[in-house]
Amino acid sequence: MIHHSSTQKKVQEEFDDFYEEVYDELAKYGEIEELNVCENLGDHMVGNVYAKFADEEHTDAALKALFGRFYAGRPLVCEFSPVTDFCEARCRQYDEAVCTRGGYCNFMHIRTPSRSLRRDLEKRFKKRWRKEREKRERQERGEDVSDSDDDAPVKDNKDRKRSRVDDIHDDDGHSRHRHKAKGETDITDPAIQD
Repeated sequence: MIHHSSTQKKVQEEFDDFYEEVYDELAKYGEIEELNVCENLGDHMVGNVYAKFADEEHTDAALKALFGRFYAGRPLVCEFSPVTDFCEARCRQYDEAVCTRGGYCNFMHIRTPSRSLRRDLEKRFKKRWRKEREKRERQERGEDVSDSDDDAPVKDNKDRKRSRVDDIHDDDGHSRHRHKAKGETDITDPAIQD
């Protein structure tokens, strides 16, 4: 029994690392209202990650920035989703641990990050997003808005595993690239950037 619980703990830790990595990357483009990772096994849902941004402009910015990118050596396929209400799309039976369709259910089986990670992400980003919203609102009212250092992202000092995303940069601007497979393009190449 100890082996089973230690395996579950390891799986949760690895999922939390993945979730945090994706959240950190997507948060660069704007306020995230929801980030859902499917555990379903059906071809049309396996590996799907759904991000709902507070603003369509943020969604569009993320979509454009992720085009042509890779994760763990596989290309990202990003598109707008017709799903607008994740509560209606999720499997309530799965949430109650009674779904009889298993991984092939057509409703979302959403894997959740640990509570401690959710609290950490909220602490890191909610204050920043609130300040950005307030700044935009002041600009819309025609008030003078100066840039200040307190709008910069909060630096996270905890140890992290090496990123599997090809071109993520840490807070100090250092690249964390993996070796490219033959034929892959490194999108940090200045010739490719705008």
